[in-house]
Amino acid sequence: MAEEKTPMGAVKTRIPLYSAGFDEKGHILLCEEGICLKTDEESVKVPYSYVKEVQKVKDLPLAKVLVAIELYDQVGAKVNVEVGMADMHYNELKRACGK
Repeated sequence: MAEEKTPMGAVKTRIPLYSAGFDEKGHILLCEEGICLKTDEESVKVPYSYVKEVQKVKDLPLAKVLVAIELYDQVGAKVNVEVGMADMHYNELKRACGK
C-alpha cells in the first residue's frame, strides 16, 4: 500500500470518529506535522501547535470516550468539535498533540 500524503505530511495514524449513536461520522489523520480532521460539519488541516485542547468529556459504552477538541483553523477561527472515539485513540491523539 502506498504511503498516504496530506498537506501536513505523511499519515501516521487514522482515527475513526463516531456520533452518539456510534455511527462513523468522520476521522482524524495524525500526520508528521499536524492533524487533518474531517467530520460531517468540519474539515480542517492544521499543525499540532494549532490544537489548543483535547479533553475527555465522558466515558461511553464499548471502550469509547466522548472527546472535546478545541483548535484554530488556518485563518485563526476557533473550532470546537465533540466526537466519540476509541479510548486508545484518545490517548494517542493527546500524545501526538502534546496535550
